[in-house]
Amino acid sequence: MRTEINMVKGIEQQQDKDNVTKALHNVWGVREVDVHLSNGEVAVSYDENATSPIDITQAILDAGYQVVKTNNILNEDNVN
Repeated sequence: MRTEINMVKGIEQQQDKDNVTKALHNVWGVREVDVHLSNGEVAVSYDENATSPIDITQAILDAGYQVVKTNNILNEDNVN
């Protein structure tokens, strides 16, 4: 499993958080989504064999938001 941090423009209210969370949970392979209203940070944990960062970015775009930065931060399979 891999975790990716996305900085997303336009997440300002609870409804925005809910929209992004729902859109990402609809992506096959996404396991966890954590959206921070304070800074627009969206952490997504996913099975890299089932989906890709491109699919995650596309889901955010399709929900009406803009991804301004993406960081792949952790491959949890390599953590002891």
